[in-house]
Amino acid sequence: MARSQYSRCAGLRGQGTFPPGPLDPEGLPPVLLVNGLDDDSTPASGSRAVAARLPGSVWIGAEADHSVYLGGNRCVREIAHRYLSTGELPELGGVCPASGSGMR
Repeated sequence: MARSQYSRCAGLRGQGTFPPGPLDPEGLPPVLLVNGLDDDSTPASGSRAVAARLPGSVWIGAEADHSVYLGGNRCVREIAHRYLSTGELPELGGVCPASGSGMR
């Protein structure tokens, strides 16, 4: 069911941008942010900017477009599952390949 829903926004024209607002990361654990490098809907630059504003947080890219996690990228899923189950973050700025596992 989820797979049929995640592509509904594909091809929609942008609805504008939302300017960065204040962040209060006090007490927030480090966050994992993941983006498809070819995602026109949610550009990687936005996630990188958020990661830079959250102390200890990590951004990684994936050779993919929108919905990289739901799209089944094995590398992204392995990293996300490890983060969610242990809190372990990958090295800063890595990139997951389009197929296969392991960051480059």
